[in-house]
Amino acid sequence: MEYSLQVQAENPDNHISILVPEFIEHHWYNVLLHNNRSQLLKTYLNLQENPRITVINIPWYLHFSKHS
Repeated sequence: MEYSLQVQAENPDNHISILVPEFIEHHWYNVLLHNNRSQLLKTYLNLQENPRITVINIPWYLHFSKHS
């Protein structure tokens, strides 16, 4: 978080995009096993209310199965 704000401060004329991977689980109960660090990061960056920082969510599928 600090690094992204530092880069933004050093480059005041540039727009910064931050890619945040999010775990996507197949079953709802598996979600409880993973931390929500990505949610904390997104919330913190959005609370900065800086129009030059964009947060992009990227789904990361831990398990892929044709048969659910």
